[in-house]
Amino acid sequence: MAHAEALQTLEPGAGATAAIVDFVRRLNYAALGDEVIHYARRHLLDTVGVMIAGAGGEVATRAEAVLGAARPPGRIPVPGRARRADLLDAAFLGGTAAHGIELDDGFRQGSVHPGCVVVPAALALGCARHSNGAALMEAIVAGYETVTAIGRACHPEVRQRGFHPTAVVGVFGSAAAAGKLAGLSAERLANALGLAASSGAGLFAFVNGGGDIKRLHAGHAAREGLQATLLAEQGVEGPPGVIEERDGFMQAFARAEKARAIALPPAVPFGITDCYIKPYPCCRHIQPALEALIGLLNDENIAGEEVERIEVATYRIAAEHAQTGWDDFASAQLSFPYLIGLALKFRAVRLEHFADAVRRDSAFAAIARKLTVTAPADVDRLYPQLRPARVTVITARGSFTRQAEEALGSRIVPLDDPRLKAKFLDLVGPVLGTARANELAQALWSIDAIRDVAPLVGRWQGRRRGFGSRIFRKQRERIAAVDLYAPPLGEESGFISLHHLGDDACIGERVVAPEHHALRRGDVIERAESLLPRRQRVVVPEMLEGGVNLLARKLRQARIDDRRHREAPGEIGHEPAGVRQDEANARKALERAGEDEIDRRPCRVEQIFHDEAGPRQRERGARGM
Repeated sequence: MAHAEALQTLEPGAGATAAIVDFVRRLNYAALGDEVIHYARRHLLDTVGVMIAGAGGEVATRAEAVLGAARPPGRIPVPGRARRADLLDAAFLGGTAAHGIELDDGFRQGSVHPGCVVVPAALALGCARHSNGAALMEAIVAGYETVTAIGRACHPEVRQRGFHPTAVVGVFGSAAAAGKLAGLSAERLANALGLAASSGAGLFAFVNGGGDIKRLHAGHAAREGLQATLLAEQGVEGPPGVIEERDGFMQAFARAEKARAIALPPAVPFGITDCYIKPYPCCRHIQPALEALIGLLNDENIAGEEVERIEVATYRIAAEHAQTGWDDFASAQLSFPYLIGLALKFRAVRLEHFADAVRRDSAFAAIARKLTVTAPADVDRLYPQLRPARVTVITARGSFTRQAEEALGSRIVPLDDPRLKAKFLDLVGPVLGTARANELAQALWSIDAIRDVAPLVGRWQGRRRGFGSRIFRKQRERIAAVDLYAPPLGEESGFISLHHLGDDACIGERVVAPEHHALRRGDVIERAESLLPRRQRVVVPEMLEGGVNLLARKLRQARIDDRRHREAPGEIGHEPAGVRQDEANARKALERAGEDEIDRRPCRVEQIFHDEAGPRQRERGARGM
């Protein structure tokens, strides 16, 4: 059966809530099948990675500060954070972090993000009750299927009425996952769903600004669904047919006077196998247009300065983001003009592109004036079966058009397991360190064999080094510098492909002789940084010499600028001619950089590093990663 199908398996009033309860209670790990288990592993790995990186975001950090001031630490680890929390707070903080950097998974047919509400609730309760890995996987699948079934049944009406589907529908998923782990009876699980329904809330007004609330929506849904389960477990009752009954969920949120049809396996494929994984930290609705634009720029060799106009034809829900500004981090991730500007300027969209300094660039306003976004009927009708975007770039030498039906990460355009792991390591490495990140990835991939998940959850506590922390930001800046300054740019020249993520991405893999090893991106960062504090001679293939030299200069200047920014105005001296002393020092430092640059002797062997700084210097460089 095709994944795009949403079969009408229930007649109105036939008991949608009871059908979900029966499905969740019957769900058994041994009967899931290899494909479903594989997808469950993928989405667990992906969500945990985003949770850990997102834990250091501004909203998640402030939320933890509020909770920390209100009550003492608990005993449940929060991924990516040092402080433990109580059960409900752990779910809330985990959900907020998982939805905090726009890299969490989603389900196109329901316009909903299941992972950021299901996984935090399941992990918190699984840790508290020392559940085994197979039980945790059962709970995660139960939660995903509940979210996808309800989300599909009430889409697009929920979104069109101004609600955020992740917040409104997500509470059912976290309640179902927690109820499965808790082993609730059918009656009590129905009560849990009934209680959770009254907590479903969240408005889409953040698209016009004030986007911090969007991050909190997932935290609220994760916490409220878990709390509903705990209350039902203690005998608190909720409306047993809350989804389909009069004055129930469908009537309130989807303009349905009667129950909507709910499609569940085996009548339809498991929803978790049709959820996408994001490769880019921005709104999924805009990602097909970004890929189409970047593909045109690369394939047609179009320079940014050539572009006179950009016309995007997409579906209506995506087109509504055309008026979103980019005054803050959250808004920029949802802004069609800003994201198109990033694609035109950098031919990529990465976390570091949402920094204040980048967003303040006046070039984005100029690009926005060249952009037109429409929702013609022939494109709009394809959604939600597809996520289409037709992009036309108009230049003096002609117009070029490309249509994308879906973005990377979907079942149609899959992100394979190696690239998924690379994404995980790219996010978790700066927080936990590369070794721990690799260990965690392996443990999560085989979690169904673990007898008690609590010790594993305890191993992923961080030290406030997620996205938003200074260490994480510096790491992203280094990666951006490598991608910008190493010379053989573009997939054609072998630098780094658009979807090749992580520090293991190879630079020069197609331009260095086959018998030689190409440099990892992480190695280039470390070697370039080693040029800063000490003289260090490095021999690399000639093709890459200029790039690493430029990178060293770039990183040196960034340190000078950072130091100047942190110095008090009174501490900065001036030369008689009016030249700032720190600027003069910066110029001298750049001139001295030539003494530290790459040894330009011919190199016909693998990269040879003459490391005068020794092991201690290498350790410093590794920590900087």
